[in-house]
Amino acid sequence: MFFETNILKKIFILAALNLIAVLLIFGLQTDMDTPTYVAAINYLNNHGELGTSLFRLLKPFGLFAALIFTSFLTPEVSLLVSNIFFYFGAVYLIYFITFKIYQDKKTAFFASLFFMTAYPLMRWGLAALTDMSGWCFYLLGIYLSLYFYENRKNKLVWLNGFLAGVGMFFKETAAVGALYFGSVLLFDKSFSWSEKIKGVLKYTIAFLSIIVPISLIILYKYDYTFIQWFSYAEKIQIHYTFKQSLIYSVENLFALMFLGWFFVFRGLIKVMQDKNINKNFLWAFMLPSLSFLIWPFRVVRLMFIAGPALCLLAARGLEFDTKKKQYFAYSFLIFVIFFNYFFPRFVDLSMLQDLIDLIF
Repeated sequence: MFFETNILKKIFILAALNLIAVLLIFGLQTDMDTPTYVAAINYLNNHGELGTSLFRLLKPFGLFAALIFTSFLTPEVSLLVSNIFFYFGAVYLIYFITFKIYQDKKTAFFASLFFMTAYPLMRWGLAALTDMSGWCFYLLGIYLSLYFYENRKNKLVWLNGFLAGVGMFFKETAAVGALYFGSVLLFDKSFSWSEKIKGVLKYTIAFLSIIVPISLIILYKYDYTFIQWFSYAEKIQIHYTFKQSLIYSVENLFALMFLGWFFVFRGLIKVMQDKNINKNFLWAFMLPSLSFLIWPFRVVRLMFIAGPALCLLAARGLEFDTKKKQYFAYSFLIFVIFFNYFFPRFVDLSMLQDLIDLIF
């Protein structure tokens, strides 16, 4: 009965409580990138020089969203406040996406719960950064792709591509939604090859219709492009030994879901055995989820582009066939959520290095 009535209202209440918990436990969170965002916002407010933060103007929409609040809030708090709006949007989108794939309200509810309490979202999504907007636009792209599959209306393709372009100027991860759309077309046999090609072309044209003009404006005004930015990132990346790379990868993968990986693996098994769902919708997550590999830096907040797919699997992994096992699963889920709140707050993840040292 709990999952049948007022479920969207219940999700909002849980998301609000989670937000309050994050603010109380973590406070106003910043990152090494925060000063560059602050410098760019101050520059746009005519309060300072850009310095080495010029590259932040390549994605100005996230800065503009924060500028709305800077007349009465600091730049850091303004970034957080703008992220809160995207946070609620993303939580609802993960619910609707999960429901479209599984056609089950309870599973969709728990997918949104896994998502909102995932450590990377709480640490970098609800912080003085712009990652939350990128994840939100990415999820919007997935939702529109699934909606297009149901309705086959061309206007949804144009809208999807255009909004992916808009999201790109918030955070580049938003553009990863294009990979999901393309994968849905590629994997699903109900689309003819002509429909696949036309769909990709329409999406690309809509995407470029905003990317090209705004990029040209930025090039004209600041003489800077995404190509220069990516080339710079390639030059300053840190090159690790095999052992260092292994340690770093294990730490980051663990931090994506922490103890929730138990539900992810169990959910993967259940999904593979389920003949009643369209697995193409899940296979389509593969390329977007691995897109962080093209970026020079392998950090948790970039790797969390795989978060939505992991949360969809974890929600299925929460399902058990007896009441006793189900109550145990719910109890363990509560522990997992509290673990996400407090473990990274008080424990140094680098202790995993010692464990890997013992193995190797």
